[in-house]
Amino acid sequence: MIYLLLLALLMGTQVRFDIPLDRLLEDYAQPPSQFVEVGGEQVHLRDEGEGPPVVLIHGIFGSLHDWDRWAMLLSGHYRIIRFDLPGHGLTGPRRDRDYRIANDVAFVDAVVDTLGLSAFVLVGASLGGLISWEYTLAHPEKVTRLILMDPVAYPPSDTPIVFGLAQLPVVRQLFRVMTPRYMTKWGLKDVYGDDRKITPELVDQFYRLALRAGNRRAFLERTAQFSFGNTDRLQALSAPTLVLWGEADTWLPVEHGHNFMNDLPNGELKIYPGVGHMPMHEVPEQSAADARQFMARDFDGR
Repeated sequence: MIYLLLLALLMGTQVRFDIPLDRLLEDYAQPPSQFVEVGGEQVHLRDEGEGPPVVLIHGIFGSLHDWDRWAMLLSGHYRIIRFDLPGHGLTGPRRDRDYRIANDVAFVDAVVDTLGLSAFVLVGASLGGLISWEYTLAHPEKVTRLILMDPVAYPPSDTPIVFGLAQLPVVRQLFRVMTPRYMTKWGLKDVYGDDRKITPELVDQFYRLALRAGNRRAFLERTAQFSFGNTDRLQALSAPTLVLWGEADTWLPVEHGHNFMNDLPNGELKIYPGVGHMPMHEVPEQSAADARQFMARDFDGR
């Protein structure tokens, strides 16, 4: 009995309660943040700079803040638009709790329609990469260029541990309440090639936004509903496409980048040695410069 009591006490120290939205606004919704109503939901969005529009879509566990450095580097030449996906950041969970990729595609389209965008460059990282290439297939007339950063497409041979654990019923229940800060740090070390670049401020950002009320449940619901896209359809992507990949990505190995080159009719690949799953975090200057060079290139007058 004493061991059960000690175990219960230990588990109790790991419980973390949801953080209400209003407690996060001061730190993560300063100008130029705004909340835009899209389909009855309040979407956290930033729209800054002038020039050709570029839409940035973050990955799993992420937020629009993943693109802070890119926005700083590119907003002098482009109109940079980024937002928190449902179940992420300050946007919070979907009311219908339906996180299938088709709904993400429809969500992105509703956002760009709300902003009056008819043509734009689309950039997506990880999960956002999957959403981006699926969006481009669904709306080829709207995407002038496509940039994919370590995008989800092909099933990995080894499922990242966090997603494997999320499939276990007991762990799923515990994850909704037991998510201490050190787990966030472990997760970041798993996706960084050089974990010396992980700052306490970065850990706090990911940790606190994950605890935004409803986001943990949304992650579990998303993983339960997730399915990989049909990569046979990649051959139908007509937009010029730049694929950026971290060579040290342990979630989605760089071989997936080479697979993209075999399947894309109009693609090119850039690999970053020593970089993990999120090049926009680890090498923002280099990856943004590569994106800018690609966006400035003339593709048969498009």
